[in-house]
Amino acid sequence: SIESSLDFFFLFLLLVFSSSKIQTFYLVTYIIWVVILIKGYSVYRKNANHSTVYYLSVFLSILPLMIVKVSPIFESTTLVGFLGISYLTFKATQIIIEIRDHSIKEIKIVDFLKFLLFFPTISSGPIDRFRRFQQDCQKKLTAIEYKEYFQIGVHKIFIGFLYKYIIGYLINVHILDTQFALGHTFVSNLTYMYAYSLYLFFDFAGYSA
Repeated sequence: SIESSLDFFFLFLLLVFSSSKIQTFYLVTYIIWVVILIKGYSVYRKNANHSTVYYLSVFLSILPLMIVKVSPIFESTTLVGFLGISYLTFKATQIIIEIRDHSIKEIKIVDFLKFLLFFPTISSGPIDRFRRFQQDCQKKLTAIEYKEYFQIGVHKIFIGFLYKYIIGYLINVHILDTQFALGHTFVSNLTYMYAYSLYLFFDFAGYSA
């Protein structure tokens, strides 16, 4: 189907634009891991609901991220990992929680991969809910609605660009990195505090504009 083709196309993009072959390997391995985990827990949940199995499933869903965060302590570089592993982990864990709550009663592998590998959000979010994502995917839009969404999307992209790459950049270069702001006086510390708060606001607002 067209949707299946798009799913594999997005996966192809992720594989092609991964920064290295080893990251590609980790990505594919992670996808296989979470697909087996999600599908296995979904089948199990239809017949039983033991807390031990639930907590174990949640733990296994965050295990790859835990390894990524802990491995630099033992090695000079991270043993495993790839771009976006944190957000993919959040999504997988969210699915397990909603399966247990019966908010999600059935989940197809194609739908799960579409949700997991939606490339505009894979590196920096924002985190979405599976059911809301599915509603958007299944909604059929008219030509007029497509045009409206396109205009809104372009507007938001440029607003995000303005926030992060212009305003955030200017605050960082002309305030945070100046000798005055890096000084140890009361005024310089106060300036740095407010400037850094504004920098964080515009940096994160740029992603979610």
